[in-house]
Amino acid sequence: MEELYIELKDNLGNIKKYEVLHTFTNNDKSYVIYTDNTYDKDNLNIYASTYHMFKDKIVLDSMDNDFNYKLVEEEIKKFINGD
Repeated sequence: MEELYIELKDNLGNIKKYEVLHTFTNNDKSYVIYTDNTYDKDNLNIYASTYHMFKDKIVLDSMDNDFNYKLVEEEIKKFINGD
């Protein structure tokens, strides 16, 4: 599988590259799970956001409720287990 990357700009204008691990859609909402390939102790840092497209660019949105977090947790488990 081809590796996909997104570049995100922080509040200071610095651009950081992230590897896209998985994308999915649920109830017409798009999600992306990504990493900067850094570790916190022994765990890979994984991030997730909802997103939408605007003028051919991905715009990340905040995940604003527990349903989104639980949905992403379940999707990460499926992804790790190869489901």
